[in-house]
Amino acid sequence: MSVEFERARPNRILFLGVAFAGMALLLFMRLIYWQVMRRDEVVRYGAEDTSISTMAWRGTIQDCHGHYLAIPSLVYDVGASPQLITDRVAVATTLAPLVGLPVPDLLEKLDQRDPVTQKPVSFVPIARGLPTVTGQQIKALGFLGIKLDVRPGRFYPEGKLAAAVLGFVNGEQQSYYGLEEYYDTRLRGVSGFKMASSPQVLFDLPVVQAPRNGLDLVLTIDRVVQRAAEKNLEQALREYEAESGVIIVMDPRTGAILAMAVAPGYDPNAFARVRSPADYVNTAISAQYEPGSVFKMVTMAAGLDAGVISPEDTYYDEGSVVVGERTFQNWDRKAHGLCSMTDVLARSLNLGAIHVARKLGTSRFYDAVRRFGFGEPTGIDLAGEIPGTVRMPGSPDWYPADLAAHSFGQGLAVTPLQMTAAVAALANDGLLMRPYVVDRILDGDRVVWQAKPQVVRRVVSEETAEKLTNMLVDALPQETPLGVVPGYAAAGKTGTAQIFEKGRYDDAIIASFAGYLPADDPRFVVLVKLDRPKREAWGSRAAAPVWRRLATELCVYMGIPPDGARLAER
Repeated sequence: MSVEFERARPNRILFLGVAFAGMALLLFMRLIYWQVMRRDEVVRYGAEDTSISTMAWRGTIQDCHGHYLAIPSLVYDVGASPQLITDRVAVATTLAPLVGLPVPDLLEKLDQRDPVTQKPVSFVPIARGLPTVTGQQIKALGFLGIKLDVRPGRFYPEGKLAAAVLGFVNGEQQSYYGLEEYYDTRLRGVSGFKMASSPQVLFDLPVVQAPRNGLDLVLTIDRVVQRAAEKNLEQALREYEAESGVIIVMDPRTGAILAMAVAPGYDPNAFARVRSPADYVNTAISAQYEPGSVFKMVTMAAGLDAGVISPEDTYYDEGSVVVGERTFQNWDRKAHGLCSMTDVLARSLNLGAIHVARKLGTSRFYDAVRRFGFGEPTGIDLAGEIPGTVRMPGSPDWYPADLAAHSFGQGLAVTPLQMTAAVAALANDGLLMRPYVVDRILDGDRVVWQAKPQVVRRVVSEETAEKLTNMLVDALPQETPLGVVPGYAAAGKTGTAQIFEKGRYDDAIIASFAGYLPADDPRFVVLVKLDRPKREAWGSRAAAPVWRRLATELCVYMGIPPDGARLAER
């Protein structure tokens, strides 16, 4: 054995001794930590073979430009241990405005006693789901006996904007309505967990499964267009004293929804404060109405497509007609004499629509109604869509007079989205598109799903769509100058429908307008629907001006030149 080795051996032994002593000290400290300081927790984990959940963040929802409409957040649950609170009045007075309770109510909670021992209860819940800012304010107070628990929450940075489309997530992370409910499984993610299987655990619990955060949704909704639609709708409700309403903006070429405004709305950050659960309902897809004269576009398109009429054809309007033992009249109760098919649209003549439907016959008329998608859901990716109601020949509740009534939009019920999609088909050369709201789904920066425009079916020929568009362009200034957008040829039609309630038609009405522009190359379709306006009783006076204001704003925002400049460039 060398002299050098003999000299180094004491140093090696000393080093090994120090190393073993350090390890022993570390193990002893971990034993003290788990077996003394956190013994109850370790024993509980070991006894129950417990898995400890680790939080997964819910995915975000963004508009088409990446602006956040819904994001994950932290919320706080507040509770109290009354026996630890020395000055309950001071605590209640300070805490009450932060938790949204009156001081007497909070004091009552803090004064709760065990009914048997009459001692203060060990714990009492105070509030759930408080926002991060409020939770941090309460934490900063440092009150002894006030306990804060943090958990995942949801925050909507734009408040009420597009609430009917988004839906909401409650304090228990349950999703309701709209996108939150429809895409819940994609948004919610998967929580991870850690395992504890023995009270002799010495080190931190190993992660058995890491959490997987939810996927992100990027919408077709444009925040600017949505805000413009909501602003114009709210203005219309005030101006015409209407109870509620809907505005939908759709890209007719793809079916993408650019805006879906529903009023009155609500703030999903304060969803519990609504007057009634009915306020959550997206009436654009979940409530039906009789469309009235807007439906004449469908009837006229069906007649043109079947070849039973042409734009120049005429009929003699005598002011009334009997169909199936029921007498029908025009809205103005007048006879209009010799009228062309364009006159039918320009004067919104009920008898003209009945004339077209009778020439079509029952079979062809209702075939067209089905082709346009009425009586079935559109298939939009939102929770709660209904199919509407169309009585068909052969059903027990259908009568011959229904053919006449349905031709001008009475006696059948549609959703605003169905009506928008049908008008968009006319703007899209006769192709009906499936409406959609989500453009793509992201996992981080990676696109995991991309929407593709889907053609549902052809409803009329391209030639028919062009003919009807030209008729609507000619008819609109005659029907209502208030619907004309200066500088643009627009195709559109008004609707004024009485509301059917309790077995009869009420005096209250639904005013509507549906239109698209530029007529020769449509960039957007807009439906305006106002429920029970009190100051104006006609779609031509209440809904048409709303269309004109919004369409003008959209032309500026989308950079659509006036027809003169645009056609000159071509």
